[in-house]
Amino acid sequence: MFLLELRGYKEVDGVMDFSDSPKGLNNSIMIIIIMIIQFINRETELGFLNKKFKTKNTEFIPIYGRRRVGKTELILEFIKDKPSVYFLSSIIEEKENLKKISDLLAEFFDDNALRLNGFKDWESVFIYLGLKKKKFVFVIDEFPYLAGVNKGISSIFQAGWDQYLKDSNIFFILCGSSIGMMYKEVLSYGAPLYGRRTGQIELKSMLFKESVNFFPKYSIEDKVIVYSILGGIPAYLKMFDHKSNLHKNIENILDKNHPFFNEPEILVKEELRESSKYMSILKAIAFGKTKLNDISNYTEIERTTLFKYIEVLIELGFIEKQLPVTEKNQQKSKKGLYFMKDEFFNFWFKFIFPFKSEIEINKTNDILTKIIKEMNQYVGHGFENICRQLIWDFNSITFNKSGRWWNKDEEIDIVCLDEQKRESLFVECKWSSLTEKKASQILEELKEKSKFVEWERKKEYFGLIGKKILGKEKLRKEGFFVWDLEDIKKLMG
Repeated sequence: MFLLELRGYKEVDGVMDFSDSPKGLNNSIMIIIIMIIQFINRETELGFLNKKFKTKNTEFIPIYGRRRVGKTELILEFIKDKPSVYFLSSIIEEKENLKKISDLLAEFFDDNALRLNGFKDWESVFIYLGLKKKKFVFVIDEFPYLAGVNKGISSIFQAGWDQYLKDSNIFFILCGSSIGMMYKEVLSYGAPLYGRRTGQIELKSMLFKESVNFFPKYSIEDKVIVYSILGGIPAYLKMFDHKSNLHKNIENILDKNHPFFNEPEILVKEELRESSKYMSILKAIAFGKTKLNDISNYTEIERTTLFKYIEVLIELGFIEKQLPVTEKNQQKSKKGLYFMKDEFFNFWFKFIFPFKSEIEINKTNDILTKIIKEMNQYVGHGFENICRQLIWDFNSITFNKSGRWWNKDEEIDIVCLDEQKRESLFVECKWSSLTEKKASQILEELKEKSKFVEWERKKEYFGLIGKKILGKEKLRKEGFFVWDLEDIKKLMG
């Protein structure tokens, strides 16, 4: 395996810092370095790639997903024991990228002629690769950088694949973080490379049950708090020091020299031109402005213009649009609300972004106090997200659809539906310890709220998930589904 040189890397208080790296290399280099620590999970994706490699077929696998989600880490884990050439694209002149590919392939094939002459164009690369019958993995990471320099690159790759590579023995991986660009150039029906892929991987954030492996010594309560702050982005989870306690890790986020301090701002500025408007929208959503009108009023961006910014943020994986789970026409429904999809972005825009000036002059004690004071309320939203993930594992009964439900002033945290059996499960999530009496009260109130849900059902169930629920066995005997952190811990093994 061959990697490009690593530049701009330094260590600050035991934390990797890439602030001096050349623009365009920061993101991928950080993930390359982080992967050295430990590769955690992604067994499904890794298994898929290994299964594909064992065949005698030529393979073309696009891998895509938002930044920091671990695409490069997955690829490097896959190729570590295989003959492979890994090329990280850069935002530089095309001839410079071709020079780097020439050097990498010359080293891999021990080709002195290629060292001396190099490739003059992309067709030469494909001709060269097509003549090689050796089974090996060829990776082009951050393909959108190449597309940004050469607008016709996808058509060139299409011709190269069709003429020289499709009947070779190559295992070709094309990776990119710009999801929109990957769809436009590779995945969508109108893309030049459409129909050539033999598989694909959209790498998403880790689920809670996968993320717990990053903090084996933390209590289940602390793991919930960590996930509510960082979400399932591997790069963020690895920047938390699992040897330090939770309070110390939260304190580290407020250190202006820590990679967390400017992380969302750096990503937004790297990805988007009108960064100030996007930052304003993200802040509005983090502060609970979930309707288009409310976001428009908060940001002073016209609603007609606002929608195009919202769509870009959804495409990047920073926010998401949610609809009540019972909505029949998901496309035309006007009940959509907007929420932060990235938990760390949510935390950062709520607790870091508004207080950057104070942090810059080291006045962090008041902010830390505010975070600790509001932590329970903040984690409540993250806990709901975790519960929506785990509801499928908890149930002895099965459903084919689940999500949040709301209508006017009424809201239910989780509604699970079985559209064939016409059965439904209504669940409330409470990040607090509940007495048997309080739990019973919440369940009775849930029964009343469920009457507002317009969905025809033959049978309905009711459930409650909390931090700690006293008398849960008695409630279960009464027919309720009741779980708390003790049950989640058992579920996690």
